[in-house]
Amino acid sequence: MGVESDFDRLSFLNEEEFAVEVTLYPNSDPRPINAVYDSGHIEIANGVSVISTAQPSLTTRTKDVNDVEQGDEILIEGRLHTVTDIQPDGTGMTMLMVHKA
Repeated sequence: MGVESDFDRLSFLNEEEFAVEVTLYPNSDPRPINAVYDSGHIEIANGVSVISTAQPSLTTRTKDVNDVEQGDEILIEGRLHTVTDIQPDGTGMTMLMVHKA
């Protein structure tokens, strides 16, 4: 369990610092939350060739995404994404792996 409070986690998600506002669509009921968006580049070497791609993700408070499921849509920077994996870290934060729709 993390030592920071829920308020501390929310301050990390400040739009003036690190975060962006995104819109979740769990159960087709849209709601905005703040999250840190990352579209990091990854390379996968399979011994024959190298596959180069991006793996977009969102990091946010677990309490803000406790009803989100794989397959739900999220509007990020004007583009729809689909949740492909949900990775809570056990400290009150969760990473959502997403794929551009």
